Formats: sequence, C-alpha cells, structure tokens
Amino acid sequence: MHIIPRRRKDSDIYNELLQNSTCQKEVESLFSMFQTFLSLHKNSAYPDESIIKRLASNDIYTAKRNGLFYKIYKRIYGAYELLLYKTRQYDFADMINSAEKCVREVPECAHGYKYILLDEVQDLSRNRLMLVRSIIQKNPGCKLFAVGDDWQSIYRFTGSNLELIHNFEKLFGLTVRRSLIESTHRFGQPTIRISCDFIQRNPSQSHKMVRNTQSNDTPVYVILNKPTRLTEGQDAESLQIILRTIICEQGLETVKTKSIQVISRYNHDISRIKSNDFNIIAKGDSSEVFEVR
Repeated sequence: MHIIPRRRKDSDIYNELLQNSTCQKEVESLFSMFQTFLSLHKNSAYPDESIIKRLASNDIYTAKRNGLFYKIYKRIYGAYELLLYKTRQYDFADMINSAEKCVREVPECAHGYKYILLDEVQDLSRNRLMLVRSIIQKNPGCKLFAVGDDWQSIYRFTGSNLELIHNFEKLFGLTVRRSLIESTHRFGQPTIRISCDFIQRNPSQSHKMVRNTQSNDTPVYVILNKPTRLTEGQDAESLQIILRTIICEQGLETVKTKSIQVISRYNHDISRIKSNDFNIIAKGDSSEVFEVR
C-alpha cells in the first residue's frame, strides 16, 4: 500500500489554527509581535543591513530563528508598504521620515527657526531625533529647550530609546545645561521611596532624590508573588490577600459598595487571576485597566 503525502493548502491550515482557541492566541501573539517590530523598524529608520546585523547571534538556534522571523517579516512589510502606496496613505512613521528627508534635502525648507521646544524627550525615537537635528542644522543660531524624564519612558515598543535622552549632548552637539526633575505633587511617602528604589535598580535610569512638594503621605502596601511562579493562580492568591486586608480595615459592608481597580501590564495578567471568586470587567475602552467587583 503506497500513501502519497500531499501538503494541505495554506488557507486550510490557517483556518484550522484559528478554530483552535490555544492556537488562535499564539497566532494573535505572533501578529502583535510583527506589528511591534514593524513600528520599531520604521521609527528607528535603520537600513536593512543594520537590522540584519542586530538580529545576528553566535547561537545557531537563535540565529536561525531570527533569520526565519525576518524572512517572514520582510514579506509582511513589503505588503504593508504596497498597501500604503496603492491607497495613497501615510502612517505616523512615514510622516516623520518624509518630513526629515524634506528638511535635509530641500534647500529652502525649514529656515527661520529661532527656538525649538521639545517636550516628552523620553519618548524620542531615532527618526524624530533625526528630524529635530536636521532642523537645527538648517538653523545654526536657534535655541533648543527640551523637557523629559527617563523615569517616565514607557513607549519602547514604538521606538523610544533611553540612550537618546542619556546621550542628548553628544547627539545634538550642543552646550547643554541639564536640570533634574526631583519633585512631585502626585504622591508622598512611602510611595516615593518604594518607587524610587524600584526604578533605580535599573542602571540605565538616571539617579536622583525625589521629594514631595506638599509633604503628605500616601499609604501603600506591597505584596509580592512567590519567588518562583511555576503554577497558575498565584496572582489570584496575591489579590485575595489584598482584598482580605482591605476588608479587615474597612469592613465587608463598606467594601461591597466599592470597586477595586486593577492595572496590568499585559492582558494575560488579568486572564491568570480570573476565577469564580472574582468578577473582573474591563473599565471603559482600556485593555489594561479592569475593575474587581
């Protein structure tokens, strides 16, 4: 008996994957990774050679894996760029990149600037840096005033890079006077101490002493999960501890009339603590903020 194997159609394989809930999550996760990589690619404005070099690895498995990923990504990127071209559309990275190219290549463009005010410098991506730098080169006498806080940098997935704010003087080639943001009116102790200690464990963050402008206290309790989270449910266990603490302090009848807000970094954090014990619903249009009732 001879059996001749025949490969199934790509569309059939894809549809079958989507019908499986576990596989569907993996596919969605892969799509999200390609989307993030595309955003980083366009906002970093690195040439293909530089990206390939960054994906290289001495580990054979990692090198092969990165190579396959980039091979698939190039097809997605090409199709995306073709769609933008056919529909005569620009994404946000295109607008920044096109503006930088215009400033750099068109002689009469971007003259006459005396002052440049640059806000949220911690969100600076490489293509935005290139745009600002091109404008300064066209206007040698202009003054640059920039405001930013590397402690508030949360947009790495869109291309922001802490190296750009740390090497500000070198990148812009200007005489820079740096002032640290060391006061806050949002909260007091012990929140300031806990958050400062946590952030400054990262050697890439600037070191500073933060103080409260109003000298008020903001009570805070820190409950950590177990050191090794090998099983499901430890997030729920920590949440139960928090709820029991609140009930002991405020009383059960009072807590029943309240909602507790849970902020997660990832959606799957919320999935881990969903159970029969908790009624967790999304708050507004956010995908990271939920209420426990």
